[in-house]
Amino acid sequence: MPRRLRERLEEEAEGVGLSAEEFVLKVVAERLNSEVDPPEVAEVYVKLAESTSVRRRTSSPAGTSFKPPKSCGAPPPSWSRPLPLREGSS
Repeated sequence: MPRRLRERLEEEAEGVGLSAEEFVLKVVAERLNSEVDPPEVAEVYVKLAESTSVRRRTSSPAGTSFKPPKSCGAPPPSWSRPLPLREGSS
């Protein structure tokens, strides 16, 4: 989608308190003189999440995963031990 169109869509959606996806669904339903019930809306969100996940997996090179920058260093050893309980707490 062209950036200018996406920005306009996001502005319009924000103006009526909806996400861009909800706004598009509402506009299409109105244009087709149709109603969309909550289970159908949920189904749209699931399909959007699935397609986004597939695009992310296919757009990154195989075998890559998130790695924190080296400047972060390793977590301190104390992070692997449970925290002691405070006195008086159960």
